Amino acid sequence: MPTLPSHYVTPQWPRSLAKIAEWNWSEPERRLSITLLDDMGYEVPMVIALVRGGIYFRFGPAPHRPYSLLIDEPVFLSAEITHQESAILLTGAETTVAIGMDAPRPFLTVMQSGSDRVWSTAPLGAGCVDEALYRGQGTGTPGMAWLDAELLPGEALYGLGERFNSFNLRGQKVSLWAEDAFGLPGQETYINTPWLMSTAGWGIFLPTAAASVWDIGHQHGSTLRITVAESAFEAYLLFGDLPALLRRYLTLTGKPALPPDWSYGLWMSRWGYASQDEVLAVADQLIVDQIPVSVLHLDPLWLTEKNGHTCTYEWDRDRFPDPEKMIRDLKARNIRLSLWINPFLPRDSAIYRQAKAQGYLVLNQDGDVARLPRFDDDSGVIDFTNADAREWFKSLLRPLLDLGVAVFKSDFGETAPFEQARYANGIAGKAGHNLNALYYQRSVYEATAEYYPLSPMVWGRSGYAGIQRYPLQWGGDTGVTWEYMQKALRGGLTYSLSGAAFTAFDVGGFAGTPTEEVYLRWAAMGFFFSHIRAHGTSPREPEAFGPNAVHIFRSLARDRQTLMPYLWESAEQSVAEGLPLVRPLVLMHPDNPAVQAIDFEYYLGPDILVAPTVSPRAWQTLYLPQGTWRSLYHPDQVFQGDTWHRVKVPPLDEIWCFIRHDAKPTIASCPIVLGRG
Repeated sequence: MPTLPSHYVTPQWPRSLAKIAEWNWSEPERRLSITLLDDMGYEVPMVIALVRGGIYFRFGPAPHRPYSLLIDEPVFLSAEITHQESAILLTGAETTVAIGMDAPRPFLTVMQSGSDRVWSTAPLGAGCVDEALYRGQGTGTPGMAWLDAELLPGEALYGLGERFNSFNLRGQKVSLWAEDAFGLPGQETYINTPWLMSTAGWGIFLPTAAASVWDIGHQHGSTLRITVAESAFEAYLLFGDLPALLRRYLTLTGKPALPPDWSYGLWMSRWGYASQDEVLAVADQLIVDQIPVSVLHLDPLWLTEKNGHTCTYEWDRDRFPDPEKMIRDLKARNIRLSLWINPFLPRDSAIYRQAKAQGYLVLNQDGDVARLPRFDDDSGVIDFTNADAREWFKSLLRPLLDLGVAVFKSDFGETAPFEQARYANGIAGKAGHNLNALYYQRSVYEATAEYYPLSPMVWGRSGYAGIQRYPLQWGGDTGVTWEYMQKALRGGLTYSLSGAAFTAFDVGGFAGTPTEEVYLRWAAMGFFFSHIRAHGTSPREPEAFGPNAVHIFRSLARDRQTLMPYLWESAEQSVAEGLPLVRPLVLMHPDNPAVQAIDFEYYLGPDILVAPTVSPRAWQTLYLPQGTWRSLYHPDQVFQGDTWHRVKVPPLDEIWCFIRHDAKPTIASCPIVLGRG
């Protein structure tokens, strides 16, 4: 399936907004209503208002959007209206917006606290193809709307969910279209968020699940063009530096929840453990190897249906004769159990027949069950926009939770029907395709919260704007080479700039068997990341890579245990402050151009800077921000910041990481700082 068919977001007979016909300020509603005329004389309604930290605007008819992307409706603020000859000014305590249609004046210009403009639309489409038709902003058939905005020299842009191709999105053309990104081939991604923020001090959020394309200086280097497959263009435009922007985005879509303490330990997994005896044998071998493990995960082999694409929610009692005892035995070893699930029901199963009879599956326009757009399996997809279907789905999870299952790996979700698809809450099929995964992950999270109200979580891979409310999501199915290690890290960092506080990747990669060196370098990065899970199509237990790998893996796992107090404290701080646990350097130093493209280093919490080894070379180049830094493993090694350093790669049982000279006591007192001997 292509990433996003171009005709989904290509307006036919585009009409550009050309003139203000009339306007009205409503003081009770605190919003400015405008009637615009396009270049063919059609009326286009517009609404604009001030919100805390930014503005809200919409041109086009009010859409039907029961998306639940916002946690609450924002409060509109009081404003003063001034009507000038060529523009209407909307002025608040910190923000002034000018709305003008006379060329070459931009359609919208925003100024903050009396300063120069901080954001403006691009008049006349600024060099874009079809400039005569696409004059900056407008609507078109079938149900399209677009907006062009100015990009400044040196401006770097981030967000839009997890992106595996480029960290700074300047120069990219990005489609927001949910996709099974197996192997992370390029544009495809599991999690899209219509949220983009800039080092120039602005961010824009579109509260829609409709397909959209974001041309970020790709077609023309100084123009951002956003095209959305809806009849209205609706947006929240927020202002501030990158940390402030991220916090303001979270005030709209919700702060992340805090995962339980045990989740920061090691998760061990593979595709897959074939029997109850094998699960306990793996647990015992890890204990013999003295590797602390928090969670063991079962992929699809626990099910009666084992194709990895559909889920019956029924145990294979031949392979797992007594799952309740198995879970008790694991708990006796201080290990929790995670189970693989997905939202696709095989047609020949009892739960499929039940879901179909109750109207709980996504349908076609003709009323038949919609087929999956990717797999050949004859299966149906649960319609999570249906509240009754969500409750029924939770009833499938409760017997598993009754047994003592601690968490679900809520796989898939991004492969939802769209062509001629009919969703229960009335949204368009293409919007349902993007949105269904968010509701799926929410349902799993809520079901788990019934049993573990103080520590619910999911281990998912799909979602949309607001998915950070239901942590956590990992980066999906990668290859097993150095290149994929780099992509996995890049995806996690871009996702962290899209609202997520917690994330992970498959240590060693998923598809295939990594070399021992790649496996151990990936493990080192994982142990110094938000969460760590080793998983793949072949064994990922260190024993599979030999005695030396066991020794090195054990050393790194113990380092992780040493860091636990710091991780827990930093995680709580991240949730409270609206910042991710894994922080790209540009988030911590938004005014430093040197870090705009650095996607191979990151902060773990506020005080540790991590520079993993992500290539087989004998030397690596790293950047340290301003200040004095000590090596975490070798505290006698002191580095000055605000410059690049060329260093030898560390031994396999270490990773380059540094602490600030003024680090808080929880990290400064860690035994790693004193050396492991």
